[in-house]
Amino acid sequence: MLRHGERLDYTQRDLGNNWTAKSDRPFDPPLTDHGCEQGTLAGGRITELTTSLNIAPVSVAYTSPLIRCGQTITHAKGNLPSVTSPVKIEAGLVESINEDWYVVKC
Repeated sequence: MLRHGERLDYTQRDLGNNWTAKSDRPFDPPLTDHGCEQGTLAGGRITELTTSLNIAPVSVAYTSPLIRCGQTITHAKGNLPSVTSPVKIEAGLVESINEDWYVVKC
């Protein structure tokens, strides 16, 4: 199980910006560049751990349909050579795609 990397909306919020007000999909933010790097590093670390612990390597990867999650596994997969099949999208892995929570109604 791997959590997604750093989200763009949170970093923008912390800088005092409102990313969600300018987005077509405010409920589905992408990763930052750092978040993409985190995904790459996570894939490498998972490979290191499975090797050092002498356990079976990851052979299949699933992701939620959220953009940030797909980006994370796409970057991680570059360091997971044992995953040779396409990443599978599993709708049940998303806690909520709830646009109403992100969009302020006036």
